[in-house]
Order: sequence, then C-alpha cells, then structure tokens
Amino acid sequence: MSRTEKMSVAVGRQEPKEIHGSQRLAGSVPGDEAVGDFSRKRAYLCGRVCWLQGDWPMPDLSLVDLDPLLTAFAENAAARDRAGGNAKRERDLLRQSGLLGLLIPKALGGGGATWNQIFETVRAIARVDSSLGHLYGFHHLLVATVRLFGAPAQWETWWKATVAHQWFWGNALNPKDTRVVLREQGGRLLVSGQKSFCSGAVDADQLVISAVDDRTAKLVVAIIPPDRRGLRVLGDWDAFGQRQTDSGGVAFDDVVVEEKEILCSPGPLGTPFAALRSLIAQLVFVNVFLGLAEAAFAEAHRWNTERVHDSRSLDPFVL
Repeated sequence: MSRTEKMSVAVGRQEPKEIHGSQRLAGSVPGDEAVGDFSRKRAYLCGRVCWLQGDWPMPDLSLVDLDPLLTAFAENAAARDRAGGNAKRERDLLRQSGLLGLLIPKALGGGGATWNQIFETVRAIARVDSSLGHLYGFHHLLVATVRLFGAPAQWETWWKATVAHQWFWGNALNPKDTRVVLREQGGRLLVSGQKSFCSGAVDADQLVISAVDDRTAKLVVAIIPPDRRGLRVLGDWDAFGQRQTDSGGVAFDDVVVEEKEILCSPGPLGTPFAALRSLIAQLVFVNVFLGLAEAAFAEAHRWNTERVHDSRSLDPFVL
C-alpha cells in the first residue's frame, strides 16, 4: 500500500456501518442509492461544499439534521475567523437546532446521546469551523461538569432548564489561573479577581466559574448567571486562529455567589467519577483537532484533483 493510500485509510476511509430507517442521519448526500451507503458524505470547508471520495463517520442521530446547520456555518467561516469577535448568529443557530440538549437524558427532556455521538458532532462542526466546534464541545463539557461535580438536586434542575431554554453554557473556570478568590464578608460569599481563557463566556446563558477559597485554599466551582452584578465579560480574545471561541477574560468585582450555586458534592476532583472531567476536556480538544485535520486533508485532496494543471505556472516541488 502506498503512503497516499495509507493516509486515505487513516483519515477518511472507514468501513460503512449499516443502519436502518430512522437511525439514518437526515441530510445525507442526494443520490445515495442504499440505506447505509456512506460512500460520498459531505465535508464543509471555508465557505464551500467539498465532495469527497471516502467514508466520513457521520453521527447516527435521527433527531437532528446537521446538513442545513453545517451549510450555514460554512458560508462565511473563513471571513468570520479573519474578523474575530462573537459568532452570535451561528450560536443562535445552535440554540435553535436542539443540539445543546443532546447530552441530557431523555427523561429530563434531552436527546440522550452518548459521548461517542457528542464527539462525532463536535468533529462534524469542527470540519466547517473549528471555533464553533470548540464552543459546542466546551458547552457539553460544562453541562457534564454540573453532573460530575454537583448534587442531583443541582444538576437535574440545571439540565431541565438547559433543555427548556436552550441555554448555551460558557466558562470562567480555568483552574490554572488562580487570581480569582472567594471570601466571606458580612455573611455573604464574594468573588473577586480576573480569569483568562474563558471560552464561550461572551453570549453565554450560564457560566461555570472557579475561585480559590481564601479560608481553605481549595478550588471552588460554582454556577452563576453572566448578568450578575459585578461580573464583566471582557470580550478581549485576540488570537492567531480560532478567533471566535470567545476565550478572553472575565472580571469579578465582589460578585455574590450563593451557597446553592456551589458544586460541592462531590465537588472538583472529589471522587474518581468527578475526575473524569479532565479526560472529557482533552477529548473535546482531540475531536476539534481531528475535525480540523480531516477538513485540511479534504481541501488538499480537492485542490489537487480539481485544479487546472498548467505546467508553466506550477511549482516544480508541488506534487
């Protein structure tokens, strides 16, 4: 097998998995002749639709139609990344799609998806726009954080509300940044300081925050609304690439945190189960990067096979 063939197998070709009826993802490529034929799935990149030869591992989700969403994201992905700022329109499309409740069990009104399905949708979005894939993946990480760190009365309430209101979760959690401190004053718990790398904080409906408790020197994680008095989302993310992840800073000026908003049972890293959060976070990044790599490979394939060959203008070192 040649090197090119090996790369094709590694990146784009998987044995198609036969599925039936309602299990098939809506929006599969027109012209598929048989149920389960995944031979020409769409990859969306930089404002164009690229038709690929190969089998993309598309999510097996009958309750969502990814095609219109990915097409809308692809229309101006490159231009938006150059401009930076907040992808408000695209975030609202995600709210309207129902995908934000995908992880939440059906008993609580959600989609009841598995983590495999969540990560497949992260990859599909990242192939189009890695910033949106990042935001979407972090949203599900934060939804999971409530379950991993919180008590049932907390996560059940927040999960139901997430489905009912299609909340988009953001964070000011970054545990490596210890500048935010929680202290008790006048019978109230107050948070002050500033956090960096707060992905999804702009336009968030709920924020997962962390602070160092000045009484115990331990990390405290809490859930608060972003419009709480004294909280400012700075919107100062200015990066090279992925310019729409809203990963700038959040400032706290004596922000009140209620006891019921603190996730302390079991709390951060309170049990082996709670420790799964770090693994989920890394898997989000892995799937964003994998989606990027797949899309880059697809674009290279398209460019190399569809361009007009002109020997007078080609670089002799380009194959």
